[in-house]
Amino acid sequence: MIREPSSNTLHAAAWSYASKSITILELVSDERGLELAKKHDNRKVCIITDSKTVLFYITGKATPNWDAKHLVDRIRNAMMDLEDYQIWYNYRETNGQQQYKQKQ
Repeated sequence: MIREPSSNTLHAAAWSYASKSITILELVSDERGLELAKKHDNRKVCIITDSKTVLFYITGKATPNWDAKHLVDRIRNAMMDLEDYQIWYNYRETNGQQQYKQKQ
């Protein structure tokens, strides 16, 4: 989902992926969100995650396991095509849903 800073939804997409791993599903969601941002020419992106594992994988603070490695590589490559990006950790207690917010 791509949102404005005011939290108004700009774009959304639905998808499915054959995995029972929440980490893999969140990484796929991040990848799909970056694809959606590129499709709509959003060059400044903020990824918000409630998973420290995903945060550490994407930022390089942890080594992804074998089934996440290629997803993380694709996410990092997609981020290099952006004008600006940020990755934020959002505590689960305050997280309504995973979001991508368009930066001002």
